[in-house]
Amino acid sequence: MKNALFLFGILVNVFSYGQFNHIQYKTDCDAAYRSAIDDLNYSKSLSALSKVEKKYGKLYCEEYILMAHCYKKLGKETKSAKLLKKAWSNYGFDMVCLTQIKQIDLGEINKGYSAKQQKFVQQGYDNFAKLNRSNTDSLKLVLEAMLDRDQVPRMKFYSDSVIDTNAVNREIVLVDSLNLIEFRNIIYKLGYPGEWILPGNVSRVFVLLVHSSYNQAFFDEMQPVFLKEVIAGCLPVIMPCGWTGTIPWWIYRRIMVCLLSGET
Repeated sequence: MKNALFLFGILVNVFSYGQFNHIQYKTDCDAAYRSAIDDLNYSKSLSALSKVEKKYGKLYCEEYILMAHCYKKLGKETKSAKLLKKAWSNYGFDMVCLTQIKQIDLGEINKGYSAKQQKFVQQGYDNFAKLNRSNTDSLKLVLEAMLDRDQVPRMKFYSDSVIDTNAVNREIVLVDSLNLIEFRNIIYKLGYPGEWILPGNVSRVFVLLVHSSYNQAFFDEMQPVFLKEVIAGCLPVIMPCGWTGTIPWWIYRRIMVCLLSGET
């Protein structure tokens, strides 16, 4: 019964997230990012974000952070702090995209706030902690166990002891194969465990995705599944595309356009 209730709760949230095409949403946000990053036209960026919010009835955490960045650049620090509060009070969708944009620096946004303004931000952090749902605790434990298994053989390469490289590589392949089976089952049953279900923990799950990249069979099977997960708002846009390193913002924009048009 508990498992059934857990699954029902997750599916309800999947349904609520899947009300619109999230690739289209991110594409619509692109004008706001371009105005702020490329043109340094912060007022225009804010106007574009207001239109997106009106169209979809919401923004995600990262877009509210962009708004906080814009207001900070315009010298409106109280509005900036209030937007950070709003940002951390809402779920993210593709928070990883912020790591691709050096111009948007949370440290810089937070710098110079008054004590009163800092309280707004702290209220947002407090709200963010409340986004974690108790019915995801078991999923977190499963993913933590998978991540622990993932790291055990890999950490042997950092040991001072002499190791059999071939044996360790075989162990890695075995562990990755077992993790992929479990990871695949989670995605099929619940959806990709993104910000919508594990706020603040998505980058850790990304490790499992990275270590699946060499498995061609898994990639071929999951590519259309991942596309559906992106559209539904479960899987961040950048994760199935930027599996290694930091990619330039213009490539990120191209990824969104390609996904939306069905190009590869």
